[in-house]
Amino acid sequence: MTYVFKTPDTPEYGEDIATLLNRVFHPQKVGDLARTFFNHLPGLENHHWFTMADASTGEPVSTLTLIPWTWEACGIRLKVAEMGLVGTLDTCRGKGMMKKLNTHFDAHVKEHGYDLCIIQGIPGFYHNFGYHYAIALENHIDLPLALIPTHGTTAGTGGGFRFRRADHNDIGFLMGQDADYRNANTFSVFRSRAEWEYMLVRRPETEYGSDFWIMEALDGTPMCYARVLFDGFGNGLILSEVSEGITHEGFAALAAFLKSMALAQEKPHIRLNLHPGSPAGQMALAMGAAQTRPYAWQTKIPDRVRLLDRLTPLLEKRLESSMFKNYTGKLRLNLYTETIDLEFIRGKIIVNQGNGSDAEQMFSIPKDLFGALVLGHRSWDDLQQCRPDIFPANQYLRFKPAVLPDEAGLLVDVLFPRTRSWIYERF
Repeated sequence: MTYVFKTPDTPEYGEDIATLLNRVFHPQKVGDLARTFFNHLPGLENHHWFTMADASTGEPVSTLTLIPWTWEACGIRLKVAEMGLVGTLDTCRGKGMMKKLNTHFDAHVKEHGYDLCIIQGIPGFYHNFGYHYAIALENHIDLPLALIPTHGTTAGTGGGFRFRRADHNDIGFLMGQDADYRNANTFSVFRSRAEWEYMLVRRPETEYGSDFWIMEALDGTPMCYARVLFDGFGNGLILSEVSEGITHEGFAALAAFLKSMALAQEKPHIRLNLHPGSPAGQMALAMGAAQTRPYAWQTKIPDRVRLLDRLTPLLEKRLESSMFKNYTGKLRLNLYTETIDLEFIRGKIIVNQGNGSDAEQMFSIPKDLFGALVLGHRSWDDLQQCRPDIFPANQYLRFKPAVLPDEAGLLVDVLFPRTRSWIYERF
């Protein structure tokens, strides 16, 4: 049997992809989500759908989708490609379908200048295609209902606040709350007005939907918002977004409101899928919530030099506020099969592919750990605990009498610290 690469050329082929995904993931209705994406998700176009089709019938047997995102790193907008909606008929597995689709995906990413590729996929597989863990995902901060007071709370009010579902008129307020969230994180997601429109109108049409709740003062002034998923991992009521500026009193009222919702749905606890350093995460932990270690986004950097070059305003800002203010020199990142040079000229940074000339400072790091370091998921010292092949060049030479001062580790500490980052969904 022969299979050919194909992208949708008619609305009917989009429907065929939805049918395929419903078959692959039955009883989950992933195809219904794909159908909504195909027709309504902002920024998603026909050429973002990649399939292998039966040459004789033209029907898709394997598929994946490039879902475009915009991430932000301290004001720097990054072009991000998520590999999503991945599925192959069981009768066609083991035939290299995913390898072929990934080749087309990577070529598209390179041609269109994406800064980062991401996937939320299953563990132990996507490293075969160059994806490695960086940036926390799917946290479980489980808040038992018994820890939440309910005195003076009704289904729609509590603690001097009241709650209502968000609508079109709230998009301006929600985008303002999004700006606060982005300012609190190093890496975050930027969501346009069109994306907010999609989340409020289209997402509830699928089983992957959610409700956005506005918490108001009793005079009707919006104070903060919260997002509650219809479904997800675990058996708790899932709180997946909360305003960065929520107060202690506001969180107490929100927790009581969510408790009433959880009881009505017979949910045993509230799961905060939030960064533990967020205000809501910290307050839940202070109330006695239990936390497990989060999963992580799997990331691939198509062009490491390009990404570092895009991030130079952030790196220069970090340098400016450190002991290396106005620094001049060169730091070579040794990735073992390639090198990248960061040249510093009075605090300004030029990024280049490494060449044969000498560098004053050298730092070694394997390619699979590069993303975790650069995206602030772990410090180099964290990573070195289980991987001794990440180190400043002279670290293991210090017993020798003529070793030059080693600034590489200090420079990497300044440029790539462990930071707080969190990625909200864009759909």
